[in-house]
This record gives sequence, structure tokens and C-alpha cells, in this order.
Amino acid sequence: MSPFEAPPSCAGSGRINLYLHTLRFLGPQQVRHRLKRILKTRLRRTLKLCAAAPEDAALKPFRHLYSGMTQLGAQAESAQSRLALQRARSLAKGRFRFLGKTVECDGHPPWNDSGQSRLWRYHLHYFHYLQDLMLWAAAGEADEAYQCFRRLSWSWIESNQRMVGDGWHPYTISLRIVNWLNACGFFRDRLERDPEFRDRIAGSLQAQAQSLESDLEFDVRGNHLFENLRALIWAGVALQGDDAQRWLQRGVALLEDQLDEQVLADGGHFERNPAYHLIVLKGCVEIAALLRANRLTSPKGLEPAIERMLDYAALLSAWSRRIPLLKDSTLDGPGPGEVIAAAAVYLQRPGVVSADQAGLLPWMIFPPADCGPALEARAQSPGASRFLPQSGLCLMRNGRPQDCLVFDVGKPCPDYLPAHAHADLLSYELSLGGEPIVVDSGVYEYAAGPWRDFFRSTRAHNTVEVSGCNQSEVWSSFRVARRAQPFQVHWQPGDRHVLASAGHDGYRRLSPPVLHRRTILGADAGHWLVLDQLQGGQAVQAESHVHFHPQVVLQEWDERSWRAEWPQGEMWLTAFGFTGHRIVRGRTSPFPQGWYSERFGSKTPNTALSLKVEGPLPRFFGYLLSRSGPAKIEIEGESSQLTVSVEAGGTACELIVPAQGTPEARCE
Repeated sequence: MSPFEAPPSCAGSGRINLYLHTLRFLGPQQVRHRLKRILKTRLRRTLKLCAAAPEDAALKPFRHLYSGMTQLGAQAESAQSRLALQRARSLAKGRFRFLGKTVECDGHPPWNDSGQSRLWRYHLHYFHYLQDLMLWAAAGEADEAYQCFRRLSWSWIESNQRMVGDGWHPYTISLRIVNWLNACGFFRDRLERDPEFRDRIAGSLQAQAQSLESDLEFDVRGNHLFENLRALIWAGVALQGDDAQRWLQRGVALLEDQLDEQVLADGGHFERNPAYHLIVLKGCVEIAALLRANRLTSPKGLEPAIERMLDYAALLSAWSRRIPLLKDSTLDGPGPGEVIAAAAVYLQRPGVVSADQAGLLPWMIFPPADCGPALEARAQSPGASRFLPQSGLCLMRNGRPQDCLVFDVGKPCPDYLPAHAHADLLSYELSLGGEPIVVDSGVYEYAAGPWRDFFRSTRAHNTVEVSGCNQSEVWSSFRVARRAQPFQVHWQPGDRHVLASAGHDGYRRLSPPVLHRRTILGADAGHWLVLDQLQGGQAVQAESHVHFHPQVVLQEWDERSWRAEWPQGEMWLTAFGFTGHRIVRGRTSPFPQGWYSERFGSKTPNTALSLKVEGPLPRFFGYLLSRSGPAKIEIEGESSQLTVSVEAGGTACELIVPAQGTPEARCE
């Protein structure tokens, strides 16, 4: 069977084997807590347990997070602010829009509507939309905004008395506690004049925090456990009583341990997912700001963690206003500019981000007097090439301010937390002039099925697929069995070039086994050489995939070169060592290929170039990406060592790659 017709799976990976290889990465504590949650959920369902709100529950007169929202000033007229006001007014009319889907309701929201996806229902239970209501109130329609907050919160309490379903998952409880308490602080004056609702929501918050404390997500850990602890801290700051004191102390103590574990030495979040990095950094800034405003002690290590995460986020988005869509990243969450700006204001670090990238977040959390000095009007310099060793990311610059290639040489996920991993080792994204050109395919949904399988698969990424197999055994919604692991990672910056190289063992499980190694050489002249090596078995069928942003049009230039055009520019791809190719756009059968999804629930056809390799091993093959026209490429050597000479854009580069050992390069 041709690799173009092969299914996206490996023979012999039966469901029992997938379970066994998945479970062996989990720790005993994770298994114990997962069994405990399953039993607790079944017990609640069997006994039809309902939430019992304590009679003495009460809110403290705490300083809430969004104290700066009433002083937004000129920011209130921004496009982002106008969109938020539109969403708030639409919400007041019973229209809910998440993940690209709008649902209208006349009465109560569809809290437990099985006709909606679970992730859509989760967003409904999060109550993130209360931030739009607070902005609506700050813009002058406080009565309407408060009544909408009251109506939605009361509806949730009435409709979710039984402690089962999405609304009582510890993750949704965590986000809702924070959002409700922020709104309670913001609408404090109106709550004091409305004792019936004040007491009702305080009782519900107390019951939710009690449920959360007994069900922290030690089985999932990662960003879920972080959100659990953030909610305990919020409840401890904002609610009265001995329970609240315990929640605060426990949340702070556990967060200290989690910061040590989850924030890597290079500043990246340990799930190696840019979108979740921003979410966790935003959460850290909000925790620090809340504790500072209420004159409480922050967890040890919180401020240093914010500093490292801020620097990492600034590096990862310095050439573009978007994040690379690595792993389960989308553009639905907080933007890098606003999160970086909020962290810079908290730390009072000028020169990190320009004011036009700051969005609304820092102005909502902090007073204008704090924002001004930290947010500079000038554009920031993106800096030189960098290697982030703990995260496993190579940021490869070429001398142009808004050009960068992000090369992923890191492990797919923490060993015990595979939920957001993809089969994407040695993939990359390329941005030119600040625009994404070669892209990761993204993520369309979390629900198990063919689209989830595709967007996590190796063929959805800019790397090499061997024998129709995924390099890591991604399966179901969030599981991974056997995982590709990187080895021999090498980083060599030079005066006129930067070189990065790594291998992975994801295809060692094949019969016979295969090893894949990739070397990328970037030159100041504006080109990148991508060279792949396959070593191992007697013969191979493989494909090297290159996915272009939907705005890019790919045209054949000659038998081994293509021109990629987009509104702001063009680039050439010149291939060598291949036996064939195919260009696909928006295919669904026999399996998906050529799809791009930068936001949940929205996918767009894009062009995918698949370069075919067939024959005995070892094999060298690759391509050159050049901004200055088709390149001249000469190849010398045999299986023991290869020398690739490139001339493009007035620069000559030579890459020497031995079958075993470290590659070397020089450019003139």
C-alpha cells in the first residue's frame, strides 16, 4: 500500500496495548485520585446528593481584582472594548456564543444540554463572560449588567442543585468561583442593597469551595490543579470563616510546590503549550495582584515565576502578535500582548511590550498610574536567536526583525500528563514579516473522533511521517501511549547563521525500527535549510509534510521547486532527495489532510505539500525555504556523511552532516 493511501495508524497498536502503554506513565497517586473521583461521582449520582449552602456563609469586604476597570479611560473606546460590550448586550438577550457556535435561550441557559459539546457546556459553566458584564457596567449601564449577573448566577444555583454534571467538575468549579467572586467584589454596593441574592450566592460559593477542596485534581495535575489552587486562594481571600482561612493557607502552600514543578528553568510552562503558558502566566499575575491588593503574603517563588514566564512569553511572540500553535494551542485564549503587559505592569518592567499591544487586561487589573510607566509606546526589538533547553524550543532568527522559525525539539509532554500532546516532534512554524507562513495545523475540538485524531497526528505537522504511523501514539481525546523522545539535541549559533539539530525514537517501535533526525540551518540572507535523515531498517516509505497558512497560494515553479505567495510577500521551496510529491487542500477522504484550525470549532482548508521518500536506508532528504528566489543546491557524499552546499540571496552556506555525530555549518 502506498504511503499516500495508508491509514493514519500503525498495525499492532490494539486498544489493550494503548491502555497498557498509557497507564505505565501514571503515578500511583494519580490512579488513586482518579478512582476516588469516579467513586465519588457515582455515589453522588446514586444518592442524588444536593449542594447544602451553609447558613453562616458570608463575603468579606475584600479588594477585588478588577478595581481598575472603572478608570479605563481611553481604553474603553478600543475595538476590543467595543466587542466586549457587544457580547455583554447579546448575553443579556440570552445569546451565548462559544467555540464559534451561538445558542439562544428565552429563559434559563442550557446548563446541561446534551445537544451541545462538553467543551461548549464547560464554557457556559465557567462564567468568563462576567468580565464583559463588568466592562458594560463600567461603561455606564451598571443596572443592566448587574441584573444580568444576578439572573445568570441565580439560574445556575437553581438548575445545579444536584452535585453531578459539568457544573460540579472541579475545573469548572474553579473558574466559576474566581469569576463569581470578581463580580461580587465589582458589584459590592449593589449586592449590599440586595441581601437575598448576596446571601444566596455566598452560600453557593461556600458549598462549591467545600466540594473543590475535597476533590482537587491530583489525578490530572498540571494547569487543572493550578486553577484549583487559584480558586482556593480566591475563596480564602473573599469568604469569611475558618474554612476560608484553611483554603487560603492550603492554596498558597500547594501553589508553591506547583510553581517549582510547572514553571521550567527557561520560563516555559511544563506542558510545553504556548496557549496554556499564557493562561497560567495570567493566573499567576492575577493571584499576585489579588494578594498584594489585600496585603497578604504571596507564595514563595511566585514573583520569580512571573518574571521567567514573562521573559519566555515575550521571546515566543517577539516577531508576531500571535503565539505558535504548538500542541493544543489556539488563539481563543488571552493574547500574548495583554498577558505580557499585565505581567510587566505588576513587576513594573518597562521596555517589555509596547502600549498598542497591551489590550484591556492591565488597565482592568491595575490603576492607570501603574500602567503608564510600564507600557512603552515604542515597538520592542525581538532580539537574536535563542535556545530554550528545558522547553525544547529553538527560536531561529535570520537577521530580519519579523522573521523567525520556531523548531520543536522537546519532549511531547510531562510523563504523567499527556492530555495536550501531539505527535509533532521536530516540527516547526515559520513566520515572515510577522505573518504565519508555514504553520502547525492547530486544534479543532477536544471531542474524540476523526478530527481530533487528525489535528494531533504527525501528518498534521511539519515533520516526517514514516509508514503511515504517528511518531507518538496519540489516541482518544487526551491520551498518549508510546511517546517519541528527543535525543542528541544540538544548538550552534554563528555570526551569520544558526543551526539546530535533534533526533527522536518514535519510530523505533516499527519493524524494522527507524530513527529520524532533523537539522535546520538558518542564514542571515533569509533562508532555512531543512535536512532529514532516516536510519534503520532495510527500506522505508515516508512523507515530509509542509503545511501553509490558508492565505498562502502555492504554485509549482519547476519539478523540484514551488513558489509560495501571500499578500505581503513570497517565498520559494526547493526540495531534494525525494521520489515524488502531492499537494492537498481540504481533503476529507480517505482521511483528512490540508486543514487549519486556529480557533476551536472553526477549520479552514489550507495547502499541504507532501514530499514522498521511498527506498533503502539510510536516506538524506530535505528542502530549502528562501525569500530570495529558487536556490542552487549541491549535494556531495554518501551514507556516512553528507555535505549540502546552498547559494541563495547572495550568501553561500555549507552544512556537513555525518551519519553519526554532530552536524556543522558555515556561511559566507
